[in-house]
Amino acid sequence: MEGRFGRIILQQVDRVLLEEPSRDALLSLLKIADPALESEELPDERKRKSAFRQLQLLIHPDKHNGDGQATKRFQDAKSFFDMCITVLHKRRCTQIPTPSVNLPSEFHVCEEWPFLANGALGPIRNPTVPPNTALDERTLELTIAFNCINCRGAIAHGKRTELFYNDEDVTEASVQTAKDLFEEDFDSAVDLESIDEIKEAIMERGPVVSTSFRLTQSFLNAGDHAHEFEAGLVNSNHAILIVGWKQTAFGEMWLVRSYKGSQDIPIAMGQFSLEEEVLEPDAPMSIFPWQDEEKCFDHDNLPDIWYSQSAIWMPCKEDQLQNLFKALGCSVHTALRKKIEFVIREEDVPARSRYAYLTDLEWVQEEKEWLAHATFCDEFWTK
Repeated sequence: MEGRFGRIILQQVDRVLLEEPSRDALLSLLKIADPALESEELPDERKRKSAFRQLQLLIHPDKHNGDGQATKRFQDAKSFFDMCITVLHKRRCTQIPTPSVNLPSEFHVCEEWPFLANGALGPIRNPTVPPNTALDERTLELTIAFNCINCRGAIAHGKRTELFYNDEDVTEASVQTAKDLFEEDFDSAVDLESIDEIKEAIMERGPVVSTSFRLTQSFLNAGDHAHEFEAGLVNSNHAILIVGWKQTAFGEMWLVRSYKGSQDIPIAMGQFSLEEEVLEPDAPMSIFPWQDEEKCFDHDNLPDIWYSQSAIWMPCKEDQLQNLFKALGCSVHTALRKKIEFVIREEDVPARSRYAYLTDLEWVQEEKEWLAHATFCDEFWTK
């Protein structure tokens, strides 16, 4: 690459290499090859590597035979790139040494929401992937994202869910990452940028996804959890679910779940690039149904305490009565005799729903409406 253009490229690289390694310096270096690259894209490892490969092609010594510094510049650029990545990885870790006084020293989602332990937070599985199949980075990341969604769905639902979100629900081929999934189906992906933000999200809304955790052989060798990780992703990003944290004699530890296991794995905060990209879906899971929609009877006037009652009386106008029988799928006589199950659901909060069976139907002349009595049977579908 001789000529004026080649000299301009080399001069730009030389100027950047005089700077201190930093996020801004990394962006300046990569924009030489990819001017469209934005600062918020730097955490994306694929985009970083792609831009740097383009830069290496532009400054490769073979293209600058007349430049005596070509080889040294090429090597220095790689070293500078690596130092900038180290700084980028440590950016969030500067907040780690002093835990927030406003947050507890320990927290686990199963202590706050016990029903997660026997439901969405059991062994993480993707029903479209055969058991014992080795997962690539994309499939693993999406599977962990599904698990995050399902845990948060159970939290919004208030108990174990009947329905689970998985890649059968993904219709867009463009969905390749957890971020894509959250942006496509759940309004947007929230990038949690500090230790406290991660903790607050877990405490208030449930598990979050680390897409940047870097699986290393030394990590696998040091613990008892090697069987819970994808060995084929050593030295690659290995998505994990963060479910809590604890304080130990060695400092604060994240508590995480991996794809193949159902046990907590402690990982020291600030290690293995875990906090570089931590995501949560933006949409509240209360707007999604978590039980069979075909059996749902939506009601707009349920009492505040209905979610803890064992039975309920529901006033029903004529149109509501039609919807009730649509949910039952049978006559009053059959529904009462066979205790046909259906789903009572809050009209404006689809996540709040409970299975029940009809026990009585009474006409109230004074109110000109029906009263339907139902007894709840929350988890008959698990039997």
